[in-house]
Amino acid sequence: VAARALQLGRDMASLSLILRAEMLGDYGLFDPYRSEGRSIDRIIELLIEVENDPERFDEILASVDEEIERREASGEATRSLLYLRLNLLRAAGTPAQWFEQARAIGRFDDTIPFTLWAPTHTRFRRDPELKLWAEELGLTTLWHQRGWPDRCQPVSADDFECD
Repeated sequence: VAARALQLGRDMASLSLILRAEMLGDYGLFDPYRSEGRSIDRIIELLIEVENDPERFDEILASVDEEIERREASGEATRSLLYLRLNLLRAAGTPAQWFEQARAIGRFDDTIPFTLWAPTHTRFRRDPELKLWAEELGLTTLWHQRGWPDRCQPVSADDFECD
């Protein structure tokens, strides 16, 4: 579905392909859908730049933040940039930064917890911030009632760890 949406020029569909590419570690998945000047091209380029050169993370993140501010000031949509920012933080940000951005996106998208189970998110699952976030979302209560996800297990009645 995402591939067809991209063929039709709907760049927001790139978000699901970005997640799949991250899970597989293969940004070449986008090659058939790229065409000069589309926002997906720039999103992919920025993600690859940060993946290949983490030293540029601060510079790239600052440019994305400036564009978010510019769009907010002019009333333009910023959702694609918020997702881009989340993906940049996944690549080179701190867990605290990633969870903060996930919380912001979570205000309008309840699928963000799904991304946490990708192999590329191991360091976030291992971070203590996960416990706070899971509690905020009600996940720990759910896990106690229905069972733990494959990547997590309880270590006591009120604590858990994830791989």
